[in-house]
Amino acid sequence: MKFKNPPKGSIGLCLSGGGFRASLFHLGVLRYLAEVGQLRNVGVISSVSGGSIIAAYLATKWNILKSNNFSLKSFMKEVYNPFTHLIITGNLRNHWVALFLPTLPFLLYPRFTWIKIWVWLFDRWFYGRKKLKMPELPAGLELVINTTDLHFAKAYRFSQKFHGSDVKGYSDSYGKQPVRVSEAVTASAAHLPFYRNIACKSGHWFLDGGGFDNCGLDWFLDWEDKKKKGKRPENAVKPSFLIVSEASAELTEWRWGWRRFIPLYRMNHVLKQYRAIQYEQTRRTRKDWFIDRIKDHKKDEDGIIISIDVVARELEEAQKRSDFEKLVSHSLPRKLVKKVQKIRTDLNNFLQEEADLLSYHGYRLTHIYLTTFHGKEKVDNKRIIKDKPLWKLSLTEIDINQYLSALRGCSNRLFVWKRRLWCLL
Repeated sequence: MKFKNPPKGSIGLCLSGGGFRASLFHLGVLRYLAEVGQLRNVGVISSVSGGSIIAAYLATKWNILKSNNFSLKSFMKEVYNPFTHLIITGNLRNHWVALFLPTLPFLLYPRFTWIKIWVWLFDRWFYGRKKLKMPELPAGLELVINTTDLHFAKAYRFSQKFHGSDVKGYSDSYGKQPVRVSEAVTASAAHLPFYRNIACKSGHWFLDGGGFDNCGLDWFLDWEDKKKKGKRPENAVKPSFLIVSEASAELTEWRWGWRRFIPLYRMNHVLKQYRAIQYEQTRRTRKDWFIDRIKDHKKDEDGIIISIDVVARELEEAQKRSDFEKLVSHSLPRKLVKKVQKIRTDLNNFLQEEADLLSYHGYRLTHIYLTTFHGKEKVDNKRIIKDKPLWKLSLTEIDINQYLSALRGCSNRLFVWKRRLWCLL
């Protein structure tokens, strides 16, 4: 694969769903791009669920980063450190529970939904209390937030310049009441039990974007053909290089346990496994499509897929390099990767160790993939990939054992409750 020298706005990002686990993994990818000076070249982000949370957060800081020439120092100060601090010190899910209980009597009111609590919380936590609207986001970065339209079983998308779907077409106007950023993110990240979601003036009802495409890749699928058919807005950005950051939930082995005798648990377990199978199928379909497009040299496609379940030392392409040991010397070992990919896909608070490992894994994999496939390419006579990344996490045997101890039970939603009772709210 050949990396085309990217002019401004030619890099596209696909940020998958997966709760705060995905947000932190994508944060590591963004940190590496900021370090090598390629964050300025990102022109479009297609995001789902947890990916939408960090993508919208980045978009709100875009003008500040631009004024500071997209420096790593500015990214760390404005994006990385504040976002990580919020997830480590607070518990968004428990805030929702605390607000949900007093609002039970309001369920009789037709226009009230529990989802509105999520909208208020997202505004309060991430996007400011000024109720920022989608058209008010910076124009330099096209943000495409993917949701699932329950009426047509297709993706419905919100962006600064347009909103709509492939079925009903796209509109370049939101009307008198534009959708708020927090509303679009909530619609993209809503869980299955909450069917009553954000309703637009058109009467559409939305659900978690992962129900249709949990990678965000469908937005770039057969771009030219869909544009000819009017299924892509004229002002939409098509990148020349695509980076897919994939941190979806793992399809786990079917296990009943003693709770199989509880009817409610049994039904919930079946539905959960069915949903996981659906996610896995859509994820594999889009990834296979993207890989085939890259291998087909007749197609004008180029990019990489960075997946959370990849062990750097097992990458076949990287093993062919003469500097293989040097390249993967500071990457996460297999036993840590297996733990990291099982971290819960929830919106509660994370331990410092969980946040560090998730971000570092995304950071290192981005470096390894870009170095392996595009390490010799240059932009303005400068290498786009650094031989020695700045961030090196200590991974001695003692450190690894400490991380493994901290990650014990990390897939359990109640894990943090047991470890941090002081941070319930």
